[in-house]
Amino acid sequence: QSNLFGEKSIHRLNQEIRSNIDNGFFQETKKEKTVSLEIEKLKSLTFSSFALNDLDQEEGQNKTLVSQIPGMNIPKSKFPRPRVKEIGISYSETLLRLVDIFDLKDSESGDEVALDMKYFNTNLHYTSWLSKRFSYSTGLYFTNFDLDLNLSVFETVGEENIQQSITSEVKNVIQSRYLPAPSSEEELEIMLQNGVVLAEGDTVNIKANLIQKGKQFQLPLFFNYHVAKKRWEGIFSLGASLNIININDFDGVFDLYKDGIKISESSSLPNYEGLIVSGSLYTKANVRYHINSQFNIGLGLKIDFTDVIFSGLNAGLFYRF
Repeated sequence: QSNLFGEKSIHRLNQEIRSNIDNGFFQETKKEKTVSLEIEKLKSLTFSSFALNDLDQEEGQNKTLVSQIPGMNIPKSKFPRPRVKEIGISYSETLLRLVDIFDLKDSESGDEVALDMKYFNTNLHYTSWLSKRFSYSTGLYFTNFDLDLNLSVFETVGEENIQQSITSEVKNVIQSRYLPAPSSEEELEIMLQNGVVLAEGDTVNIKANLIQKGKQFQLPLFFNYHVAKKRWEGIFSLGASLNIININDFDGVFDLYKDGIKISESSSLPNYEGLIVSGSLYTKANVRYHINSQFNIGLGLKIDFTDVIFSGLNAGLFYRF
């Protein structure tokens, strides 16, 4: 054994073990005694797969040998783990239902908006790291919605033909951002009751009930910035999505009132069924808690600049690998 190692080789091993202890790679128990004990254990090992005669090869071989020394533990990497991939599933709750934002009344104009909404959502996520702090993510978001919107809006009759003016105002209400409503080129048939005459500058009250049912599929692409501290991680994102909305039903009726008195026959809005393809711009902020190096749970806020109706809070479970 003495011939196998040589005094020079043992001296170099001793120096490397001391260096590793100083650098924090191994746990030191009793300094000099521990180092001497581990060298004695090294002497008792047989090495069939290494040729140690050439001292130029010892540095790489000794690193392998010292990893076999009992009691010397290499610290595990901290998590969250960088430069990895991640998959997950989450659920989003729209802000409209959380804050009841569409049950409003404007005291100055008298306009009223009331929304009854049934909503179900599931999101699938995939993330890949570009660097320690930056990543991109995509996935598939699915939303099933059933919206029932009641409007009471006051409008002033314009200079053009009375019929065209009222039709224009009703269309503006229908195609507003209250709902992701399809555009319709069909003319609305408005029939005033017998004896009713409207003049330029008259104010009419448009009352409408709009119903929309459908499904939305979103293909998102986000670029993310990560900030981590121990088990906590913050993620800030900016991106866009391709939206495919399948409208199963879009229907409604509206009436005209003046001074609280109904002045028109009830009219139906053009029914619509079909696909609407659009895009959305998003920003997101998420907080994650890492259960271990692979699983984490998260809460987040998603803001849709294009259709506020699809903004919301989300909660999910994620697997990192």
